[in-house]
Order: sequence, then C-alpha cells, then structure tokens
Amino acid sequence: MFGWLKGLFRKKKNGTHGAWAPAERLIYEYFDGDKLRKADPMPLYQKVLARRAELRAAWETATLAVPNDFSEKAQRDLVNGSREVFSLPKLGPNDEVEYEADGKQVKTLSDMECLSLLNDFLVFTEHVKKVSGVPSGTQGNAEATANGTAGG
Repeated sequence: MFGWLKGLFRKKKNGTHGAWAPAERLIYEYFDGDKLRKADPMPLYQKVLARRAELRAAWETATLAVPNDFSEKAQRDLVNGSREVFSLPKLGPNDEVEYEADGKQVKTLSDMECLSLLNDFLVFTEHVKKVSGVPSGTQGNAEATANGTAGG
C-alpha cells in the first residue's frame, strides 16, 4: 500500500509528478488540408471561448431561414473564426484549397470543411464534458451547432 502511495509522488520518466506530459495532451486530431494535426483541445477551446459572442451571433445570423446580405457576412465570419481557432490558411485568390504563395505550396480546407471542423470540435468538447462530469455552461452552443439550429 505504501509503495503505491509513494509512487504517486515519485518523478515519472518525463520529469513530472503525475501531471500530463505535453504529448499526452494531444488528444484532439483534425485534418488541416495537408496533414492530420494532433492538438491539445484546451488552447483550441480557449480560442473558441474568446470569440464566443462573435461566433454565436454569426451562427444565429448565418442560419436564418431566408438568406440575405447579413447571413452571407455571418457565414464568412464563422469561416474566418474557424480558420483562426485552428490556425488554417485562407483560401487562395480564386477560392482554391491548394495554391502557391511566396514560393510555398499552401493547402487548406474549403469553407464548408472549416465549418464542419468547428462543429466537430464543439461536439467533441461537449462529449468530453459529459464523460468527465464537468458541468456544461455552453452545452446549448454545441447542441445548436450539432443539430443545425440556433439556440442554447
């Protein structure tokens, strides 16, 4: 019994005292248009929370039953917000997902893929909250995104 207790405080191979090693935090994986990226979901979630009001307003406007100039701008805001959260390059000059810029080949996601990625991430975070028993203050946002309806 004491060996187990001492093991809790003994330094692990990575030099930590039972904390998550950086590589162990990379539990979220997504395609960025070029390769699969592994990411710690907390910094991504913090970016979403920092833009929460803007993203929510854009979502509610973008999903209006009758498209208008405001809904098109809102859709653009959602896509741009998603690109910023996941550090994705913008589309090429003619809306290409693959293009050359400054002598480098750039690959990214289409606008619909960006929205899908944001939706998948919000659903993922809600699942993690439910599994871990963390109370969800933003559960309605992810459900609204997952169901394709505004609300929350």
